[in-house]
Amino acid sequence: MKYHYNIQEENSQIQKSEVNVNLDVAYMKALCNRYGKDFDFISSTRLSSKHLKLIDKYYGTADGESILAFYSNRFIFNKVKEGVVLSSKGIYWRSGQMNLNPSYLTWSQYTQVTSAVDEVCYIQFRPDHIFQSRRSNILTEVLEDFYVYIASLSVSNHPIIYQYDQSYNHIGRIPTVRTYHDKWMLVENGMPLYPLRNNDIHWVIEMGQVDTAKLQVWKPGMSEWVYVEEVAELMNKG
Repeated sequence: MKYHYNIQEENSQIQKSEVNVNLDVAYMKALCNRYGKDFDFISSTRLSSKHLKLIDKYYGTADGESILAFYSNRFIFNKVKEGVVLSSKGIYWRSGQMNLNPSYLTWSQYTQVTSAVDEVCYIQFRPDHIFQSRRSNILTEVLEDFYVYIASLSVSNHPIIYQYDQSYNHIGRIPTVRTYHDKWMLVENGMPLYPLRNNDIHWVIEMGQVDTAKLQVWKPGMSEWVYVEEVAELMNKG
């Protein structure tokens, strides 16, 4: 199998696998679309049939795989040979400097190696650097959203009951300054909402965009989901 990624040592490879957690593709598409339009990050709503054929040609996506978004720092789409593809099953990437063939991780594997971002927004997987761009802000945010969402599903008491319905989600644009707090996964009355940072959660609570009595939250490192009203740092701005 040509798709692989070394994460521990030279002879240790994660192979391409169909094993994945049960993901809500509609929710993942919403996460790709929530940040608005960007020249380098193309969500599924803007991908033409020509785009999809090029992605299939250069990244070898599987039958029945939904393409969620494509990112390239090459500024024009005919440079599709180098970039990142987010699909319903995993993440593909090609870097002209480091990979002749595309590499691949299922989303379950992605949560094992995690992502990292430095002050200039390089996209990076630990422990090895695989892809970089100084214009990757939206890709960075989406990968962080995916990580928190997928990791949250492994918690035994996760409260997600329903498939994502955009009409239920009342969280709009959040005019707050980005911070580097961990993102929290939010679920209201069984419906997943967007992953948000502390200051963003303060905003949506103040604006009445969520029902705190029904809102449960989780972030990496927590052993279980809790109601937001039990988390002092989220209910108090101070």
